[in-house]
Amino acid sequence: MQYTLSLPQRGLTAWLSRLRVGRKIAAGYIIVLTVAIAGSTVGFIWGEIYQRRAWEAQEHAHEEVELYRRLQIAVLQASTHQRQLIALVEDPEVFVTEYEHLLERQGDLVATWEKLEAFETQSTDSHDGDRLHNHYLPDFLHTYQDVPQAYFDTLADLVASFGPTLAETEVEITREQLIAFTNSPLALHFDSISDELVELVDYARAEKAEVQATLKQLNQVRLYLLGGIMALSIVIAVIWTIFASRAIAQPLEEVTKVAKAVTEDGDFERRAVVKTADEVGTVAIALNQLIEYVKHLLDEQKAATSQQLLASEKMSSLGRMVAGVAHEINNPVNFIHGNLVHAHNYIDDLFQLLAAYERVLDHIPPDLQAEIEETAEDLDQEFLKTDLPKLLQSMQVGADRTRQIVLSLRNFSRLDDANPHPVDLHACLDSTLLILNNRIKKGVNVVKHYGDIPQVEGYSGSLYQVFMNLLSNALDALDGQTDPRPQITLMTERREGDQVAIAIQDNGHGIKPENLENIFKTFFTTKPEGVGTGLGLAISHQIVVEKHQGSLTCASEVGKQTTFTVVLPMRLLTLATSAADAPLAAAETPVEALISS
Repeated sequence: MQYTLSLPQRGLTAWLSRLRVGRKIAAGYIIVLTVAIAGSTVGFIWGEIYQRRAWEAQEHAHEEVELYRRLQIAVLQASTHQRQLIALVEDPEVFVTEYEHLLERQGDLVATWEKLEAFETQSTDSHDGDRLHNHYLPDFLHTYQDVPQAYFDTLADLVASFGPTLAETEVEITREQLIAFTNSPLALHFDSISDELVELVDYARAEKAEVQATLKQLNQVRLYLLGGIMALSIVIAVIWTIFASRAIAQPLEEVTKVAKAVTEDGDFERRAVVKTADEVGTVAIALNQLIEYVKHLLDEQKAATSQQLLASEKMSSLGRMVAGVAHEINNPVNFIHGNLVHAHNYIDDLFQLLAAYERVLDHIPPDLQAEIEETAEDLDQEFLKTDLPKLLQSMQVGADRTRQIVLSLRNFSRLDDANPHPVDLHACLDSTLLILNNRIKKGVNVVKHYGDIPQVEGYSGSLYQVFMNLLSNALDALDGQTDPRPQITLMTERREGDQVAIAIQDNGHGIKPENLENIFKTFFTTKPEGVGTGLGLAISHQIVVEKHQGSLTCASEVGKQTTFTVVLPMRLLTLATSAADAPLAAAETPVEALISS
């Protein structure tokens, strides 16, 4: 039966009815966030640009005031030292010391003057001459450009004309010359620099105060702008919530009424009216279909069971094929592994023979000796001596690794015997880890706390399948985790009552309490659609409980860890199910997990 939509709405409500619920919510978020982000971005960018300019201007004014102050101090100190020279003419040593202090002040003044010139050039280029008092500084620098240098040069010439020792009459003459220099137009012009700097400092402070006022206004404007944007976003969000809630809640209430009538009253003639094209409309259609096809549920379960049997046969055939391939690989690998030892011995013998030749090299004719040395150099004899043993060692390690993998393949792909047999659980765990090594080596830390446990009576192939499913699920739970570092902990211990416990713990995200009681149910899975089948844990539970008379439990703490615990008896009370009645294979069986890896 086909269901058609009934859409009598017009305008915004009709448009909302055609959108899915996720898109309705997303559209509201997009509109609100777009207004908020766009407005906030514009406000921040505008405020940042002007605030940065104001900060730069404030820093500029502060730097300018500091330069004026330093220059003024240098000028005043130089003038003070020059005047003190008048009183120190009678004491040559003190006079020289004071003059040296004056020269130090000259260095400070020259350095500060150069910084002020560079500052003036930079400020003109950066602000295009639009500062408050930009025209005063160039005039000042131009007016007094050569005054400091002329002042210090004239004073230096005057001091140089004085002798090392002065008579009483010469002292008076020298003092008069220094007083005359102090009252000279050049010295007065030099002293006027300090007065000019006072005015420049006042202008710079005025600019700084104006910039601070501008900063305060900018902050207020930005706060008003952000407040307006937030208010607009809230208004839009409220309006959109009203429309969206009506478009979502009303159809959902009608579908809920129909579902309640069917479940409580058993009225399978009721049908939900499909008013929207979103998920609510899809739910209404699905509900109508569910009401119609509920009688066919048993037939669908039988069909699923048939598919499961087919999958079991396929996996059994694949296991036999992998066992054959592993057997064929085993022979050449053993041949290589066995011959590597002899090859290593032969090469050692050849190295000993070569060493013997080297010892008698000096006793053979020079022409043959030169030929042998040339051949040894062409073959890079020293490199061969050091690299060939390493090469053989690498081949030995690779052959050992290949033998271990082939042995694990044979163990995983073997079919269970009809009767139970002793099983080494530690060997099962280690072989499973070896098969899963390509996933473990991607940053997962494996910690083993193996206890002293005996072999248990059971079916090794089925137990391999259990451990593969549990370890695969643990790796899936750790997939993509970086903090804390992914870790799987394996723990085994012997318990009272001739039982052995195996715990597999991961520090992943854990399992929610509402899902914990369903994880061993058939077809239940928390993995994304198309990733998990919901059969792995169910079959593992069946293997442990029904086939090995044990228990499989799970304890989980959300956000911290999950622990699966397998408890097995060391001896089976009665013969368990035969291999022909073994649990149906699932998508998480060891062989398929191996092939997919």
